[in-house]
Amino acid sequence: MTQLRLLSGPQSGKKIEVGSEHRFVIGRDDACNLVLDDPEVSRRHAYLIEAGGGIEVGDLGSSNGTRLNGRRVEQPTQLKPGDTLEIGGTRMQVDASTAVDPVEPAAAAPPPPPPRRSAPRSAARSRARTA
Repeated sequence: MTQLRLLSGPQSGKKIEVGSEHRFVIGRDDACNLVLDDPEVSRRHAYLIEAGGGIEVGDLGSSNGTRLNGRRVEQPTQLKPGDTLEIGGTRMQVDASTAVDPVEPAAAAPPPPPPRRSAPRSAARSRARTA
């Protein structure tokens, strides 16, 4: 599970676990998973979701934007350990000890064993007739 550590804002010092197939929504609205009581934050400001073996952040059309490492998020972007996310006056960091790194491809399965050799069919038939 990935954790976000809130570095500034009213909830500074708090750690939040994120990561599921469902959107983790951040905003001012009470229905959001993380509520930020800040006039610079939209009601539904940004989301986090598990994608591609890690966590992805996307902006939900907020007025003031979502920043990742100081740059505005224009499209869904994969988070890496140590990344800093800014939403309104709140800065949060992806906790490096719990971040999910992209999944490495699985090793190829070993080849199947060679087929077992059996007696030729004609020899098996002639044995059956003599019995």
